[in-house]
Amino acid sequence: MNEIKGYVTRSVLSTLGLSLYILADTFFIANGVGVLGLAALNIALPIFNLLTGLGLLLGMGGATLFALKGRSGTIFLRC
Repeated sequence: MNEIKGYVTRSVLSTLGLSLYILADTFFIANGVGVLGLAALNIALPIFNLLTGLGLLLGMGGATLFALKGRSGTIFLRC
């Protein structure tokens, strides 16, 4: 149970850090560029989130499959 709490804590802290980064980035772009920069950021952030989610999905899934297949010894025979 403590191992799960550690993973959850790290995940929450990393999400909080990313949110603070986006908030600070939004503040500086709004002050520096203005309305057009803020509009561009509002278009780019969802695309960034989708690509990040897709990368995490493929990376974690691939690592899990590699670990499971590597343990049985079959993944190295097909290469």
